[in-house]
Amino acid sequence: MTSASLCFSGARGTAAEPARGEPNASRGALPTAALAEGRRAPQSRRAMTPRALESPGPARALRARVTGALRGAWPWALVAVLAWWAFGGLTAGGPPEGARVPALEVALDDGRTFSLDAQRGRVVVVNFWGTYCPPCRAEAPVLARAAALLRATGDVLIGVAVDPAPLADVARFARGLGMSYPIAVIPPGPLAPFRVTQVPTTVVVDRRGLVARTLVGALDDDRLARAIADARRAAP
Repeated sequence: MTSASLCFSGARGTAAEPARGEPNASRGALPTAALAEGRRAPQSRRAMTPRALESPGPARALRARVTGALRGAWPWALVAVLAWWAFGGLTAGGPPEGARVPALEVALDDGRTFSLDAQRGRVVVVNFWGTYCPPCRAEAPVLARAAALLRATGDVLIGVAVDPAPLADVARFARGLGMSYPIAVIPPGPLAPFRVTQVPTTVVVDRRGLVARTLVGALDDDRLARAIADARRAAP
């Protein structure tokens, strides 16, 4: 049964029958027993239901049913759109797999300058994230473990914050999360060629400088390990 049918099920377009001994809400009449005894009927404190207010006319009933359906359906439509957005239906971005990775040159928190073009011959993992992003914070341990493994083989992982905060503040925040790898902040201009539309987005680059995998959303160890393995299998 759909959410819309739940909203207007039971709406028949007829007036509700008053319970015995209670006021007739559809007409405002007093109970016969109260009149016979000469007492004033108690006022009902309950609001009249939509059924009690409906006209039995078919046009009014149809309008009520359609209105009820729309009122019940819009929250679910919103949920569907948000879910589609969250899982990449509307805004999943990042550079296409198999394409040449865009140029990237950023200042690192340790004072060095990182150039993606200078990393040919290495597997490089570039994680775009933000201090404001809960999934980014949640995946930090996964990235820290991967960074340690990559360093052992001469490969690289960096975190690039899509963030308005200064690099020093971002780096301090990152260290608090256990991000034990180089951190940078990227302004909108250099970010544009990467087509990143949401964070976290992780780009895994093979030794030829081609995009092996673009991963949108929070990572787990297995997902990231598979992407790195794919990059290593690519022809040098």
